[in-house]
Amino acid sequence: MKAPAKDVIAKAPGKIILSGEHSVVYGRPALVQAVGRSATAHCSQAPSEGIIVRLPDIMRAGAGSLDTHFSIPAADFATVRRRLQQRHQRFLAGRLKSAEIVTDPADLSMYALALILERAAKASRMLLTVHSSIPSGAGMGSSAAVSAAVIAGAAAYLGIELNPDDLLALVIEAEKIQHGRPSGIDPYATVYGGLTLFRKDSPRRLQRSLGEMTLVNTGTPLSSTGECVEHVAAHYADSSIWDDFAAVTADMQRALESNDQPLLQHCVRRNHHLLDRIGVVPPRVRDFISRVERGGGAAKICGAGAVRGPSAGMVWLLGGHNTVALCAEFGYTLMTVKGTSHGVRILQGQRPGQSDAAG
Repeated sequence: MKAPAKDVIAKAPGKIILSGEHSVVYGRPALVQAVGRSATAHCSQAPSEGIIVRLPDIMRAGAGSLDTHFSIPAADFATVRRRLQQRHQRFLAGRLKSAEIVTDPADLSMYALALILERAAKASRMLLTVHSSIPSGAGMGSSAAVSAAVIAGAAAYLGIELNPDDLLALVIEAEKIQHGRPSGIDPYATVYGGLTLFRKDSPRRLQRSLGEMTLVNTGTPLSSTGECVEHVAAHYADSSIWDDFAAVTADMQRALESNDQPLLQHCVRRNHHLLDRIGVVPPRVRDFISRVERGGGAAKICGAGAVRGPSAGMVWLLGGHNTVALCAEFGYTLMTVKGTSHGVRILQGQRPGQSDAAG
């Protein structure tokens, strides 16, 4: 363990799943790209004893308490960790739904910090401030990015050395309380960055990252990622449809590596129709994508989708006519993101010779 740093800023990227959402749960490959929207964790010395946690973006987005900061004795984080681990065990036993593990928008950041504090010899004073430019609940890996930034930042601040595999394991542990049974794709994307052909036991980073991508925000889904995964498992766990997803992912990889835009659009359309078949594309979003296709473009959801309500988070949009007017008609907002090769990085408070945290 090294001496604590005085001031640390850790930055972790969000992600977009290009192909293979849901099928990755069943051992098939997925393509995931880290993007330039990120979560940041700033760790510094608190003005008084205790751990002060400030979560202005997260608390407002999560519609939690009006208070966006908390002051808690360091020893109390062990209680937070035990409480949430017990709730996860109740989920595994079938006594809780995945969406019921986390009951407050602050829980995830508190749990991620608890995982590091249990390794610290002493941590009596710390001020942690977390910001995020990643839309919450939109399929862009916001929870994994927040966990990665908090864990990497707190570890660097406290002088705890983490290699990339250590960091990945801790982020996956945090994702369990957020999603129940995470596939690991979001933690891998935020820790390592870049464009990855992801399988749970053999992820492989590809040599390139995508440039600018156009996304459409259809709104926050009413159903959680865990709820969508559970719904799909109940109907398609033993289906051969996952081989169809794998074939699309293989074709999309070839399209990306050869910069074949017509093939890429074709793969996006195929992927969308498979996602529609498994029931995670709400009718309103399906109608929007059909209109995009009729205009010569292609589009698909980028995350778990939704099994309740009209919204499905982010949609990846490729081409098409009059898409700005179409988004306005549906009340959707457009945004652009760029792929990034960076994973988690320590941007401030680095010691001489210290590399970026797991990035």
